[in-house]
Amino acid sequence: MVRPSRGATARLIAATLSVCVSTSLWGQDEAGVVEQELLSVTEPFITLDKKLALSEGDGEVAVQVAARINPETDLETQPGGWWYYLEFEGEGGRYLTGLYKGPTLSEESTNFPEVRSYIPAGTQFVRIGVGAEGKTYQQATSLRVLRRSPRATPTSPLDGLRVADNTPRFVWDSSAQRVTVEVSRDPAFLDAGTMRLPVQMRHAVDMPQVLPPGIWHWRVVTIDGIASPSRSFEQTAPADADTTGPELDVRHQYIAEAQRPLVVKVRDGGGIRRVSFEAYGCVSTLRELAGGSASWAPPGGWHVGLTRVKVRAEDDHRNATERLVYVSHAEGTPAVTRWTRHEGARVQGQDKPSFPLAMYMVRDFEMSGARAAGFNTVQHYGADHSDNETTREWLQAADENGLKAFVAFDRSKLAAVDLDFVAERVAALLSEPGLMAWYLFDEPELPSHGVHPYKLRAIAGLIRALDPFHPIMLALYHEHFISQYRDCFDVHLTQAYHKDPRAVRREALLAGGLLADARRDGSLIVHNYIPFASFESNRCSAFLAAMYHNGVFWWGWWDDYFMGRFEQQGRAFHERFQGLDSKEQRREAFEKELTAITSELRTLEPVFTGPGERRVWEQGDVSLWLKTHAGAVWLIAANVGASQVDMITAPIPELRDIGVMQVQGRAEALGVQAGCVELRLGPHEVVVYKGRR
Repeated sequence: MVRPSRGATARLIAATLSVCVSTSLWGQDEAGVVEQELLSVTEPFITLDKKLALSEGDGEVAVQVAARINPETDLETQPGGWWYYLEFEGEGGRYLTGLYKGPTLSEESTNFPEVRSYIPAGTQFVRIGVGAEGKTYQQATSLRVLRRSPRATPTSPLDGLRVADNTPRFVWDSSAQRVTVEVSRDPAFLDAGTMRLPVQMRHAVDMPQVLPPGIWHWRVVTIDGIASPSRSFEQTAPADADTTGPELDVRHQYIAEAQRPLVVKVRDGGGIRRVSFEAYGCVSTLRELAGGSASWAPPGGWHVGLTRVKVRAEDDHRNATERLVYVSHAEGTPAVTRWTRHEGARVQGQDKPSFPLAMYMVRDFEMSGARAAGFNTVQHYGADHSDNETTREWLQAADENGLKAFVAFDRSKLAAVDLDFVAERVAALLSEPGLMAWYLFDEPELPSHGVHPYKLRAIAGLIRALDPFHPIMLALYHEHFISQYRDCFDVHLTQAYHKDPRAVRREALLAGGLLADARRDGSLIVHNYIPFASFESNRCSAFLAAMYHNGVFWWGWWDDYFMGRFEQQGRAFHERFQGLDSKEQRREAFEKELTAITSELRTLEPVFTGPGERRVWEQGDVSLWLKTHAGAVWLIAANVGASQVDMITAPIPELRDIGVMQVQGRAEALGVQAGCVELRLGPHEVVVYKGRR
């Protein structure tokens, strides 16, 4: 998506200010956070625009603004929109994302609530702005910009401890998820022998190599560059002593057959004394391994849903290693759904792929209406954030209505990387026939959500391990983050929320190129602008989604919430809706137009999803889609412009042997000469042609 505009003529010129920019002023609180003041303004000002260097990290940026009324201005003359903002920039000053806040204009003086944001992946700068052209009613009296970074507290081994373990485990407390553990003979950690162990998403790490006897120092350095206090300990075990637990190679997984065992590979330099498995309140112990592997299945078979298995291996010197393993199991094997680049979704056991026509915000009692309107896929945020049983009922309602659905997770749980919650939900719902895909997250990169790629990467890996049947979907607000989040999804849903089809095409082209580079598939979400824009522009946008990507996703269904929003914006209704007197009439008109578009797309489903070479290109304001299928050549021409287009296409090789193209849905034909066709398209018009050699 494009960055929010600050206005072509806006000039954010700072007044004469007392400004302190600091990179060395740090403080610590008791909550494990280090605070750095990046900017301080202590004299009143109207506007400010400041760009500061800032590296990516696990911390946050906070902006504190105090303001008062400027008595020389009139409230009635003030424009709307934002008053202060926080923007992040990447390499070369490329805009990444931002936060924009409006003013409070009714108080004599205002200490605005502190604005806080995570620091997005790829950040190199942060831009702070206060004030905008024409906004002079409030005068800022002070401004502080802070960077808060989590710090780590080493907890084991503690300072001065004697440890008879030449491969000790280091443990710490911290909200930081990306750290480096440093271990050295040098208390300053400067010598060449300092060992650095990168750790992610964990708060403990085992020393991977032997530490000789003697005094050692260790500390934890976060990705933000915050070093913990160092701890020193004396390692007393001989270098050749065996103090290391066995290596366990076991992974989270889906097990199809109830009696099929979980297999664990165990390695140790000496002998393995025993391997135990704990599940369902019982512990089973094996004292003999077969080829370095231990196999185990519950005596009564795996339970449907999630099983948490604690695996413990102990060697002959009583060194032990433990792992928690998630195992999912379903009563019947779910069908595999595979998303394609342009030919729909292929579901195992079905004769032909389906062309996704998806609608957001559909409740269970609205599913029959969505199905009647031509949709085959649904979503609802209420189901996304409900408990598993409520979501299951919603999925079952979708299946009963002949629909597929994509389901998400509680966002707060994902932000906290609650893998146990994710495992429980995936195992509980993966066998539901109505489930088409997992909707991992919606706009994770925005400051309002602030979920880094590395967090979602770990969650996506767990989902794939427990459910190898359904793809993972992700929607980014800013497509330029696709490469950073590429390992977190199989299908990207691009938000083309524009009334103007030309902007929809621009979005489709941008996302298509980025997805091709990332080797990922995607679909386009178009906004439901039927009440606010012409029927032709809505139809054109839907066709562009089908032409450039795979299927069409709409946001969203005319439920009570959406309808309320429509009515609030009644003054913006398109002229054909302004003449309707009641909600019922507008709802009927809305559903009629939506059904007309989906019906036309469903008629073309065999062409979109069938075998055959497909290509799409642009000639001015006209997008052209062509596919040879079942002995016929299909051509779709879409005019993204608001003016009529009269044009002759460049020669189209596939049409050289065709003399006439039939216009679908009309009793018209189009002549073809030397592979060229003469097109006449009205504003935002889409025409489908079919020809045979």
